[in-house]
Amino acid sequence: MNAFRPVLASLAAPVAALLPLLALAVYEINAPVVVIDGEAYDSPQKALGLMLVGLLVIYVVLALIALIVGLAFIRIGLFSLRRFVLGASALAVLLAIPFGAAFSFSAQRGLQDLAIALATFCGLFLLMALPGAVCWWYVANCHLAERSTEPPSSSPGSGR
Repeated sequence: MNAFRPVLASLAAPVAALLPLLALAVYEINAPVVVIDGEAYDSPQKALGLMLVGLLVIYVVLALIALIVGLAFIRIGLFSLRRFVLGASALAVLLAIPFGAAFSFSAQRGLQDLAIALATFCGLFLLMALPGAVCWWYVANCHLAERSTEPPSSSPGSGR
């Protein structure tokens, strides 16, 4: 059963990572429709509907990413919660840089839009990655604890 703990962790981590997005969805569902010049401006509700339709695909992709990244973190030795969260933070910031640059590419204000996009994506990615990383670590922790507490194999000639 312990070999499946990283897989179970990878299935639980996207739920924790998507909680801020789902909280935003609940807020947007309850928001009133704005009327501008006699027309209803309901683009946020339409975007929410598209996001909810794509939520299954987003969940599966995040579960695969969580499994790959979690096993990579184990392989490089990030066993403690602090190191695991620091690794997830560094990865979130590194992934936010190209997304922020891509979304500010067509902006007219140059560096100001780049800074706003980078700050927005860093905040969003950290807000989603940190709960997912903590959830992954706690679910897979029993597996990690058993691996790290195994007694070293003693050779027959070491009489200590």
